Amino acid sequence: MIGRRRSRSVFGAVALCLFAALVPTSALSAPTVPCKDAALAFLSGKQDKQMETVQLRTFHIEAKPLAKGYKIGRAAKVSVQITRPADEDPTGSGIPLPAGPLSSPAPDVFVGVGVNVGDVFLPGFAVTDEQGKAVVKVELKSYTVPGSADVSVYAYQTTANTTCLRVEENGFRQYPKMFSIKN
Repeated sequence: MIGRRRSRSVFGAVALCLFAALVPTSALSAPTVPCKDAALAFLSGKQDKQMETVQLRTFHIEAKPLAKGYKIGRAAKVSVQITRPADEDPTGSGIPLPAGPLSSPAPDVFVGVGVNVGDVFLPGFAVTDEQGKAVVKVELKSYTVPGSADVSVYAYQTTANTTCLRVEENGFRQYPKMFSIKN
């Protein structure tokens, strides 16, 4: 019962966000503002009120290395494709939602790739193009140890950002032993 109540409130917040994004700004200038305290704090420079943030897991991630192995001192290159919708529950509330038969590329998405080998973590970043594709380069520093590289990919985009509400889309996927690192 608690899970259903939480999922309804999350879906309500998403519906409110979509409504706010679609309503013209002239309609929002009415004297009753649902987040009046946050808006006044923002306008007065007192950032003591936090805006609501809704995170939706909407990105599907496919990644593969451009080579089977890389040498220390070089850059590992990982090709990433980001599409919508994800094949998981976008609200994280445990309600399974199968992905539809159609998917579309996600352009202008920030992509972070983390390479883990031994005790070493190495990051790389890129932004997807119009087809939702990016090649992320990760510099394999001199202190990198040889071995199998586990790769984590995180995709992130702010879809709506108002004084009261921010909607963020994201996706996450792990790839154990994606490629090897050699001396």
